[in-house]
Amino acid sequence: LRPETVRAIVDLLRTPPQVPLQSVACSGEVMPLSWLMQPLADLPLGIGEAMALVNGSPFATAMACDVALTAGRRVKLAERIFALSIEASECPAGHFDRRLADRWPDPYYKQSLDRFHALLCDSTRRQLKHQAPTSWRVLPNVLAAALQALSEVSQCAQIGLQSLKDNPTFLRSDASRDADLVVSGGGYHDHRAAKAIDQMNSVLMDLCVLASRQVGHLLDGVALGLPALLARPGDGVGLEYLAWGMTEPLTSARRAAEATTLDVGLQDPAGNQSDIASLGFIAYGKHRTVASSFDACFATLALTAALALDFREAPLPGALRSLGDRVGTIAKSRKRVDAAGQPLRRLHTLLRASCEAMTSREHAEFEATQ
Repeated sequence: LRPETVRAIVDLLRTPPQVPLQSVACSGEVMPLSWLMQPLADLPLGIGEAMALVNGSPFATAMACDVALTAGRRVKLAERIFALSIEASECPAGHFDRRLADRWPDPYYKQSLDRFHALLCDSTRRQLKHQAPTSWRVLPNVLAAALQALSEVSQCAQIGLQSLKDNPTFLRSDASRDADLVVSGGGYHDHRAAKAIDQMNSVLMDLCVLASRQVGHLLDGVALGLPALLARPGDGVGLEYLAWGMTEPLTSARRAAEATTLDVGLQDPAGNQSDIASLGFIAYGKHRTVASSFDACFATLALTAALALDFREAPLPGALRSLGDRVGTIAKSRKRVDAAGQPLRRLHTLLRASCEAMTSREHAEFEATQ
């Protein structure tokens, strides 16, 4: 690109055009890039510039960046809310002993155990005399898979940000000008980014399932020494509707977490060259659904854990105290039987904002208050 073309693109940052998420999956990213570059339609272009603007895969890179950043916040949030749930269930500490990593040489499993240790190291909770349900015991394993998926999508984003992905691509040889080529490659098809987003969708879905199982156990209460449905005398009704409210988010997330594959066909009546669709927009559209379901499920688990903690006498560990206090305050803002109403909506909004709407500075302040 010539400098004047670059400056015109930079000017788009002031008022970036809106690009639809639906109906723009095609071979490469010509359709969404045409939406994005529409303000430059009358710009005089040099040789190769037109295709450089509309025939790469920068959207796949951008979507991988978005997933890496927001999913990183979500995984961290899941760890903290699961830690609150561990406290509420009085889960045995042995399930999260860091020495388990010595027998399981997976760096992500070790990292997961280390993170739980940091959150729970000064816990004074009583502990169950029997093993906790599986949805608590497998937390380090499932979070390890989430950390691995996060690493993969982050690496995809880093590679994409440093890659020349135009088609055609100009190749220059230092040895001889005769070896210079203009080649048609597949840079417009970032397959790895779509697969990495898919992997992230899958593990976020798994975390939602664990959250739902733990909500069910906390409400059941029998094996955990909690009153059924977390009801206090005089409540008149329990909190079973907290579990009911997770049905739709779980169903939506499960459907969206299905693999995105090349069996998504493409009809090309103009030459039959473009017979395969790029998968980035499809995988990312599914991610938006999974992310929304995640926020709903973890708002429910956080609220349920806070209500269960009302029955426990032990103070929260220092690393969880601020988050527990914040969630507890929201949970107590109405009568317990109204917890699935305004308190849950408030908490859902807060968690979603912490993952997506907050700037880096705002998120750092949010983290500091926890």
